[in-house]
Amino acid sequence: MTVWWRTSTGCGANADSDGLQRWLRDFLRDVLQRRGLSELLADPEFDPASLLDDPRSFAMNSLDMISMASRAAGSLGLDRTGLSDLLLARRSFQGWLEVMQRSLQADDSQIGFYSSGSTGSPAMTLHTVDHLLTECQAFEQVLNGLDVAPGRLVSTVPSHHIYGFIWSQLLPAIMSLPVYRVHPAASLPTTWVKTLKDGDVLICTPDLWQLLLQLDMKLPDRFIGISSAGALPTDIARAIRQRFPQSCLLEIYGSTESAGVAYRAQDGSDYQLLPYWQLQQDLQTWKLQHCQSDLEVELHDNLLKTGPETIQLLGRRDAAIKINGHNVQLSALAEIMEQHSDVAAAVIKTSGSDSQRQLHMFLALKHRMQPSTLWCQQFNDWMNARLGNVPPPASVVVGASLPRSSLGKVISWQPESFPRIEGTRLFRSAFTVT
Repeated sequence: MTVWWRTSTGCGANADSDGLQRWLRDFLRDVLQRRGLSELLADPEFDPASLLDDPRSFAMNSLDMISMASRAAGSLGLDRTGLSDLLLARRSFQGWLEVMQRSLQADDSQIGFYSSGSTGSPAMTLHTVDHLLTECQAFEQVLNGLDVAPGRLVSTVPSHHIYGFIWSQLLPAIMSLPVYRVHPAASLPTTWVKTLKDGDVLICTPDLWQLLLQLDMKLPDRFIGISSAGALPTDIARAIRQRFPQSCLLEIYGSTESAGVAYRAQDGSDYQLLPYWQLQQDLQTWKLQHCQSDLEVELHDNLLKTGPETIQLLGRRDAAIKINGHNVQLSALAEIMEQHSDVAAAVIKTSGSDSQRQLHMFLALKHRMQPSTLWCQQFNDWMNARLGNVPPPASVVVGASLPRSSLGKVISWQPESFPRIEGTRLFRSAFTVT
């Protein structure tokens, strides 16, 4: 089995970093992103390892350290080997690496990944490394069957995310390909696209593909594009294929819970299931059964099965949430909030058990401002007039933009981590104090 955490497949500036170091640095970048410190990542000289070497300078208290260590331990299986508590004793980047290496030497059979947590606290899904390697072997055959021969993997996706882990940690070792890593937050596309060449396998998220197209970036004539971590808009996929007709673009359908499920290489075509999945319908839901294990995954999307091994995606199932006896559609409620003249975007999440569920809102305002008590009161009146039977939210955070992960996905947030706006009970500010 590939020992991913020892493998060094980097090239250029990445050459001296093994898989575990890359995973930990990407994990720490994500922690900073979630704490609203993404501006630090824009500095190419900034090393996220300093978060562990001097956590107090990042306003990390004991509870913050416990939360961060718990997530890292759960992901890498330190709980199974009994070494998780050592992360609190070895509070440095090198100390964490040594503890993690010791644990992985004992058991590296599983690895966990957290969902983005867009409507609640991020949940972790455990995968066996063998299952992920099976996916790599399937995509190795797919890549080798394309008209463009793969020569190097160029990854813009963090390696602690399941998409980045499979494509920039496991697959390079399987295919004996070098990896060039790009951190989009620290380097403009106009800089790093100059390093691309024919034969590159360019691994991006839909948002980044859209940005490359909007900026009219000059890409090599013959590359392989990979898009996952969300649906690539049809018009964007078509425009990429038309602009680069000698290249290949693979759209991958999957999730944190399932890993890769299916792929397609042509506009409007059906998705081809990966060969080890069997698809079964159970009432209104679809379930995946792994042919080589007892793994079973319920999908959160509506599908149309068009053949024994092909599917069409019909959109995500967005079930209503019951709060105080009322059905609440979170996406519809967010759209209502976006009707306010000052609100550019909104996202709604819930907290608490079924009997004590509460709503929490995060609003991105169109204008950079420090909302006053008067503004909050006026917005509250406007909101209450439109909620109808929907219970009022337990908190409303306002900021310049929605909280996002390093992949650009909207992520969960902790309302109490933002200061309360003076003179209000519900409202908190995510704007930077200047």
